[in-house]
Amino acid sequence: DGVSNSITVPASASLNVSNFTIESWINPSNASQQMPIAEYAAPTGPAGVHLWISVYNAGTLFANVRTSDDNSREISSTAGLIVSNQWNHVALTFDAATGSATLYLNGAAVATAVWGAFTPKTGLPLLIGYRPAGSFDGEANAHFAGKIDELSLYNRALSATEIQSIYNANSSGKCGSPTPPTPPTPPTTN
Repeated sequence: DGVSNSITVPASASLNVSNFTIESWINPSNASQQMPIAEYAAPTGPAGVHLWISVYNAGTLFANVRTSDDNSREISSTAGLIVSNQWNHVALTFDAATGSATLYLNGAAVATAVWGAFTPKTGLPLLIGYRPAGSFDGEANAHFAGKIDELSLYNRALSATEIQSIYNANSSGKCGSPTPPTPPTPPTTN
C-alpha cells in the first residue's frame, strides 16, 4: 500500500552472502516515486546492500552495493525505464571477487559497474518493500507502493542467460514450465 506493508526476513548466515543476485517482479503504482524493492537494513544504523526505483531520476532502477565498512557503491539505469502499473522484472547481480555489478530490467542488462574486490554489507535483516526510519542517514520510513512478486536471493551472480531465462518464464514461474512434469506413479502393493 506504500504506507505500512512490508516483509522482514531475520538476519542469518544463509542471507549473509558475498556473491549474490537479487531478482523480482515489481508492479509499482507510480514508477516516478522513490521506493525500496529490497534491502539489508536494521531498525537503526546504516543500511547495507539495497535495490530501489527512482532514486535520482524517475523510472530508474538503482542499487547501492554498500561495503562492509559502509562505503557506497552506486549503480543506476537511465531514466524512464520502469513502467507504472505494469509488471517489470528487475535484477541485481554482484561478484565480490571482481566487484562487478549488473542491473537488469526485463531480461536485459541496463547498467554495469566494476569497483574492484570488496565484501558487501549483507549481515542485516533483509527487508522487502520497506526501509525503517533512521536506518540510513536518518531518512524517514519508505514503503513500496504496488506489488512485489517472487523476490529471490541467490548466493551467486547469475549469468545474463539465467536472468533472461527467468524473465522469459514469465507467469510460468522460476521453477515452472508451460506443462508441469508428470508426477511419479504411486507404488502398488501385492
